[in-house]
Amino acid sequence: MKSKVLPSFHVQPISVLDVAVQRLREAIMLGQLLPGQRLVEGDLAQQMGISRPTLREAMRRLEAQQLVVLIPNKGAHIATLGPEDVAEIRDVWKILTGEVVARFATRGSAEDFAKLKSMLVVVAGAAQKGDALPLLAATNDFFTVILDGSGNRTLAEFICIMAGRINFLRSQSLSDRTHRREHVSQLRTTVDHIVVRQPKAARAAIEAHIEYACDGALQQSKRDLVA
Repeated sequence: MKSKVLPSFHVQPISVLDVAVQRLREAIMLGQLLPGQRLVEGDLAQQMGISRPTLREAMRRLEAQQLVVLIPNKGAHIATLGPEDVAEIRDVWKILTGEVVARFATRGSAEDFAKLKSMLVVVAGAAQKGDALPLLAATNDFFTVILDGSGNRTLAEFICIMAGRINFLRSQSLSDRTHRREHVSQLRTTVDHIVVRQPKAARAAIEAHIEYACDGALQQSKRDLVA
């Protein structure tokens, strides 16, 4: 008998640049690199074991996500979000996510709702362990279910454009244990309204959740400045 030949496929290798971007992003999200902190190119490249050109390109990518600020002839530093910056992001975040959640509550299928409930369990588990990055990843997966089931790709695209800034705020808020517990409780309340198809209540719940996350981010930012 002839042996079966498996179809060939190409796996895109992860480049040194991709790894550098990921490591820097994680360091920012975990608070290992603090808002406003200056990045010394030579020291950072040596610590990461990469070349300066690779580091510069990684920082350019993070600049596009508004996580790093590059100033010509002055170097780079981690982005700082003041009260006005957070307020602007909060307002847009609430409008877009509130609309997506309301649409999902109206258009989502029973299968979508079951998937959302299962993702909430993952979020709760990550929050209980207190691991920031897994919790952030689980939260993103939770909202991906909502985005996919909302029926509006354009809304989803705009939220994805803001993902870097949203995750930055979330990571600061979720560094606090109380905020992690409340994070899960607020998402659970949102899910409760979604599964009984109450779009107005679901919108109000997620908007309150966003307000709380932004307040938490500002509180953490003040603590970082004092430290």
